[in-house]
Amino acid sequence: MENILNTNEEQNLVKLFKLKNIAYHETLKEYIFILHRVKNVKFDKKIEYKDIDLTTVLIDKNIDCNILQKNIIATYDFLYDLNEELKSKLDELYEISVFYDDYVKFNESEKSLFNNCYLIARYIEVLCTTDIYKSFIENDMKIFRKIDKELKTNLFFFLKKYFTSYK
Repeated sequence: MENILNTNEEQNLVKLFKLKNIAYHETLKEYIFILHRVKNVKFDKKIEYKDIDLTTVLIDKNIDCNILQKNIIATYDFLYDLNEELKSKLDELYEISVFYDDYVKFNESEKSLFNNCYLIARYIEVLCTTDIYKSFIENDMKIFRKIDKELKTNLFFFLKKYFTSYK
């Protein structure tokens, strides 16, 4: 990523990939470590860390396209906010996971925090492991709805478990 770049447009893309590298290989990796400490977490999609190369950036031929640049900048801004939000909650999540190693034992605010962090982490995973930045503005709500559905599946699982345990 240290090659000489000719334009601001190319620099925007490299800046995004540097952030993707940090968000994925540092913040998300730490979140996944905490997530694996807790039992009985049944989200529809499991977040898995893979050692992927986010340092190689291929510059698109249409890098100077205004729409692509808006998508790159919007993706960067959103990923930056998500990364900062998740980083700010990691210590609290870790403390909860040390105190309770079972999701079922969490109180409602702890479950809410855990679920919100899952939503953020999944969004980070999608943004970092795909080329969604090319069409981010058009697809961000589709991604959100898909990830939100994963949380609702989790809620259904625990409600089912809760009601069957009282029979």
